[in-house]
Amino acid sequence: MTGTFRRAAALAVVLALSALLTVPAGAATRFSDVPADHWAAQSIARAVDAGLIQGRGDGTFGLGQPMTRASFVTVLGRLMGWKTVTPDEPTFTDVGPEDWFYAAVETACANGAVLSQSGTFRPADAVTREEMASMLVRCLGYETLSGLALALPTTFQDLTTNAGYIAVAYDLGLMNGYSATTFGPNDPASREEAAVVLMRLHDRLGDGLPAAVSGVWAGGSDSGAALTKAGPLDAVAVPGLKITKGGQTVLTDAGTVQSVTDTGARALFHVEYDAEALPEAAQAQETAARLLSAAADAGCRGVLLDCADVDAAHKAAYTALAQALKGAMEEGWVLYVTAQAPVWQGESPQGYDYAALGKSADRLVVQVGAYEEMVGGFPTTPPEPLEEVYYALCKLTEQVSPEKLSLSLTTTAAAWVDSGKGYQPGGEMPVQELEELLEDGQTYYSERYQAAYGLSEERGRTTAVWYLNADAAAERVQLARLLGITHVTLSDAASVSESGSYSIAGALWK
Repeated sequence: MTGTFRRAAALAVVLALSALLTVPAGAATRFSDVPADHWAAQSIARAVDAGLIQGRGDGTFGLGQPMTRASFVTVLGRLMGWKTVTPDEPTFTDVGPEDWFYAAVETACANGAVLSQSGTFRPADAVTREEMASMLVRCLGYETLSGLALALPTTFQDLTTNAGYIAVAYDLGLMNGYSATTFGPNDPASREEAAVVLMRLHDRLGDGLPAAVSGVWAGGSDSGAALTKAGPLDAVAVPGLKITKGGQTVLTDAGTVQSVTDTGARALFHVEYDAEALPEAAQAQETAARLLSAAADAGCRGVLLDCADVDAAHKAAYTALAQALKGAMEEGWVLYVTAQAPVWQGESPQGYDYAALGKSADRLVVQVGAYEEMVGGFPTTPPEPLEEVYYALCKLTEQVSPEKLSLSLTTTAAAWVDSGKGYQPGGEMPVQELEELLEDGQTYYSERYQAAYGLSEERGRTTAVWYLNADAAAERVQLARLLGITHVTLSDAASVSESGSYSIAGALWK
């Protein structure tokens, strides 16, 4: 079972459980050994009411008692909603069909939560904190992330094995350390710890969808039909001003603004700067006044300030303009600001004061850069690479409230063309062209990169494209949600489609 389908099942169960999880204060006092003011009382009550975990049958919960490995995979499977697996031949020598936990263990193994290399499962052993972290990360399908996380520094000084799994579980807010330097990897996890972790995972997964979606209009006039074909957008940035070093060009189309407002979305005035054209910090207030006047004339009630490749020399200017725009806005207006994210591989951009921009902006739109690799002569260029999303959002949530962050998703494709001399960059491919290519070509999904790619051959040349389909978009949305970010922005609002292999609608809207 792929990670995508594992998590799709989990989200269905999360939705079903959500209605059960409103617990009145003091509900945990049903157990004689759980004081109402205990730090885990509410999590215990919620987990019990949801049918994830049970008491001892004697009126007690078993507070302070260790959680066995068999019990933990049982409750984890309930939360994830896995389809039961009961093979004729046991995977482990110490777990047989006669055991009450046989199906739970085999199901967890089939879904990647536990590994079978050792040949034994040790069902009666207490699950350690290290093992709990590993199972949580594996059940989410983040094995690759855990391997990459080994290269990142950690403050925990007591880790010897599975450090990557522990790092990911910690970053996702599923588990905490005892202190900044101590995790206690070999300590047995208690039943109450298991209940708390389960509810953290439940709450962070939510319904698997972003709370809101915005988009950027690529340009030109349109009836607005493309804006409504998939789902509601809370805001759409329409072409406003493209400001270059040589001057400015007015691009605003009043018809597009009206099309946006007719859908119920807020129209944002898109101000796009070349970095070298940014006004000096001393001119920020004057510039902001002109931009807001133009936005009001266009019928907008907000601004998207967008500037790529900001370097250290223009950092203060970009920050000052964002601050001036927000300070001069009328009540009810909103400010979106784009920022290129810190990167895992390569040199991170130096021109974005994320903390300051996050204070000024209503939404800081995070643009995660794609890397380009050649693997066996084949181009590998997944949009918003999952490990880069993980790295960027972990870094940014240290500086900016997750409620203010919006993950940008690329809705066009990266094309590569091979005419017999190896693949060469083919540029950005609009969705209409992508759909035409996919109709006659072959489509694939990379579990390693959690992204889709397609191949088409025509007139002696091969075209390869990397893009986000519904599964790929869902992976990025889920990772963002686990990090507390519930808003996404589409790089091209006109490119949302409901048809063919391209569709991302199911990942973004109910």
